Amino acid sequence: MQRSEGNDNELIFVIEVCSNCKEPVEPDEQMLFHREDLKLTKDQFKDGKLMVGKGCDECFHSGYSGRTAIYEVMPIDSAVQEQIVRKATASEIKRSALERGLRTLRMDGVDKLLAGMTTPDEVLRAIADTGVDRISIGKLTKDVHAIDFSMRFVN
Repeated sequence: MQRSEGNDNELIFVIEVCSNCKEPVEPDEQMLFHREDLKLTKDQFKDGKLMVGKGCDECFHSGYSGRTAIYEVMPIDSAVQEQIVRKATASEIKRSALERGLRTLRMDGVDKLLAGMTTPDEVLRAIADTGVDRISIGKLTKDVHAIDFSMRFVN
């Protein structure tokens, strides 16, 4: 996993399962544990199976090939601006954004997992490294660049 930071955005990269050699497999005990940790059930996966790369010449027998980003983007709309002005808590801002359709890192990672693009352990590693509740929201004012949902401001 790799992190790339820009002025207003943060991208979290997860390793992609090799598209040349990926195949559905019955989850082993560790995969089941990770699937449960992501609060997913067997019936959310086609035939209850997870995609893994078996290894081939294209991926140097690693089962992985390339990276894909998972995103968490919260546009600064009028509702967020109003909440910032009235000094709403970070959890209030996040809850309101979720009600208006915010997609979290976890949600985007799960979508990519269900599409067979990555593995449960990669999604968990990505969200654990960043703190699943952190939302980068760009420049709010001249002084504040992001809100860290552990309840502190990050300059």
